[in-house]
Amino acid sequence: MHELKCGICKSSDVVTNGAAYVVLSCQHKVHVPCLAKTMPVEKMDNRIGGTKICQHCVELALRGGANNAQNDPDLDFKECVKVMRSKHIVASGGIDTDRIMANGLHNGILYTIMGDKPPSTGSLWPNPAKIVSIFSSSVNAGEEEDNNEGDDEAISLPIGDELIAYLKAKSRTLDDILNTFKINLAHLFVAGIRTVDQLKEIGFDAKKHLHNTYRPVMPVFLLADSFGLSWDEHLKDSISPLELSTMKLTKRELHLLGVTATKLIETKQCSKQAILNFRIKPSELMKYLGMELVHFKILGFTARDFDNEQWSRDKKEHPHIAELVAELTPKKKLK
Repeated sequence: MHELKCGICKSSDVVTNGAAYVVLSCQHKVHVPCLAKTMPVEKMDNRIGGTKICQHCVELALRGGANNAQNDPDLDFKECVKVMRSKHIVASGGIDTDRIMANGLHNGILYTIMGDKPPSTGSLWPNPAKIVSIFSSSVNAGEEEDNNEGDDEAISLPIGDELIAYLKAKSRTLDDILNTFKINLAHLFVAGIRTVDQLKEIGFDAKKHLHNTYRPVMPVFLLADSFGLSWDEHLKDSISPLELSTMKLTKRELHLLGVTATKLIETKQCSKQAILNFRIKPSELMKYLGMELVHFKILGFTARDFDNEQWSRDKKEHPHIAELVAELTPKKKLK
């Protein structure tokens, strides 16, 4: 494959009649126009190649990496959820999502989610046909109303997809619900809203709702554990690594979402600055994001990047970080 495809655009037939190509110092071939777009001619020298230019080299480098921490019990998914749940209870002033989910559903939760006041004593929750024609499974709304005229039998409040249909009919969004300061993600779960797609129907936007300001009511550990939110399925095509790095996610939250250094680099949008923005020390980047020497090199890290207070302390405390920094230190040329 690497012999046939351009190392930059990765299209096939790099060697064809009439097509100009060059062989990089890494021995992979690239189209001349692709190389010209990637690097200005004045910056080219006689040794162009490797991971800074060639996507084949990036793939081979990432394939060779192996995270030695994968057997660490701290990386167990359920253990990460447990730790983050405990931290959330403290940070939120005692809100226990597990307890909310264990207590189950009651009408007070539903009325708050729907934005309606509970009916006074003796009044009944109206038939759906009398609210709006939102339940696609019901018969013709007019006939339903005629057939039930004078019928005093109350029906149950909507949950799950019926609840979503009701909310959409009222143009009531996820933010409207959360702004009540009484409802959080655990309440939505017990109300039958249990998938990312359902959340999207009422306005969930990962670019917005993964930010730190929403963490008290939409904890990431619950999104990952109970709703199945993940980088691979929901985030990689809509959020760039740089955008992700501004959301103040913790090392465990990133791990629960399935974010790794390799996956970030594979987007071709990851930069050194994005990694620095996470504000996670190198030893924990290596442990929770599987970051290794090859990733640091691909992103252009140097020994100088480890001079800030947090990273310098990490280098002193962990011998393997000191070894990594030594590998990133330019070797002196022999005279």
